[in-house]
Amino acid sequence: MARGSKPGERRGGRKRGVPNRQTRELRALLEANGVDLEKDHPVLFLTRVYIGSFTMPVIVTETTEDGPQQVVRDLPATPELRVKCAAEVANYLEPKRKAIEHTGADGEPLPATPVMILFGPEKEGGDGEDGD
Repeated sequence: MARGSKPGERRGGRKRGVPNRQTRELRALLEANGVDLEKDHPVLFLTRVYIGSFTMPVIVTETTEDGPQQVVRDLPATPELRVKCAAEVANYLEPKRKAIEHTGADGEPLPATPVMILFGPEKEGGDGEDGD
């Protein structure tokens, strides 16, 4: 009697599309705290930060007639944060590239060709320093 599954046949394990325990718990935690995953999906949030349509409430100190006052201002995300968000969003849009090893014929190393770079004629005096 043959054992094992036939090509394309699945036996056991979690059914496709069923989230694992950690994913279920995370979704439940987010929903319990009022996060609507259809409207506030983390990738959409990162995209809003990246394109600059998201502002962050920041407490700043401003000098007024009455002296320094702390006020809340909505400031755009820093360029560094926007770049980080763009990189994260890119992970969901494009596959990661693998490193490619370049070799010559039959797996041998590529031949190295020495190159001489000429910068033009040397000026009189040699090294260009004032050697008085």
